[in-house]
Amino acid sequence: MNGSLAPDLLHQIINQGHEIGSHTFTHPNIAKASQGQLELELNSTQRLLEEELGLRTVLFRPPYAEDVEPETPDQVAPLEFTGRLGYYTVGMQIDPSDWSNPDINKIVSETLRQAESGIGNIVLLHDSGGDRSQTVAALPKIIEGLKQRGFELVTVSQLIGLPRTQVMPLVPKSDRFLVDFDKIGFRMFDDFNLVVYYAFVIGISLSVGRLLLIIGLALYEWYRRRKCGYLMDY
Repeated sequence: MNGSLAPDLLHQIINQGHEIGSHTFTHPNIAKASQGQLELELNSTQRLLEEELGLRTVLFRPPYAEDVEPETPDQVAPLEFTGRLGYYTVGMQIDPSDWSNPDINKIVSETLRQAESGIGNIVLLHDSGGDRSQTVAALPKIIEGLKQRGFELVTVSQLIGLPRTQVMPLVPKSDRFLVDFDKIGFRMFDDFNLVVYYAFVIGISLSVGRLLLIIGLALYEWYRRRKCGYLMDY
C-alpha cells in the first residue's frame, strides 16, 4: 500500500536497475489469512505495479519472518499456495534487526557477522515502520564491508539464475487496457485514505478542543466561586 503513496520511489527503484517483489498489500500474517485474502493481497500489489510501472513481479517475501522458514502446516500452506500462483518465495536469513534502531555500528557488525557465518545470502533491511535514519546511514558501510570480505552483490534474479524480464515481466499488450481502470481505482483508494486521514485529524482536534474548553470553564468556575467566597473548607 505504501507504494501507492510513493510512486516516484517505485520508478526510482526500477530506473536504477533494482528489482521489486511483492510483500502483500496490507502486511498481514499470511499463516492466519485465508487463501482468498492472500490472493487479494497479492493481486492488489500486482495491480499497483502494473498501473504504475507497466510490469509484474513473481518475487514474494511473506510478511513476518516465521513464514520464510515454515515449521508448522499453517505456515507451509500459504507458501504452497503462492507457489502454485507462480511466485518465488524470497528468504531473508541475514537479519540485523535494524527495525529496532540498535545503533548504526551494531547494524553493520551484525550484518557482516551473519554474512560471514554463512547462514544466508539475502540481507533484510527496513525502509518503513518508523525512523529508518540508522538503516540509511548503515547501508553504505554494509556494502563496503561485504565487498571487502569478498562478497558479490547481485539482484535476486541473478541469485536464482533467471533473467530480469522473467521475474518482472512487462504487462502484456492484451491486458494494458485494464491498467487504466486500475489507475482510477487506486486514485479513488488514495483519495479515500486522504479523506479518512483528515476526518480523524479533525475529529481528534475537536475532541482535544472540547476537553480544553471544559477544563478552562471548570477552572474559571472554581476561580469565580473562590473569589466570591463560595468555596468552603471542611
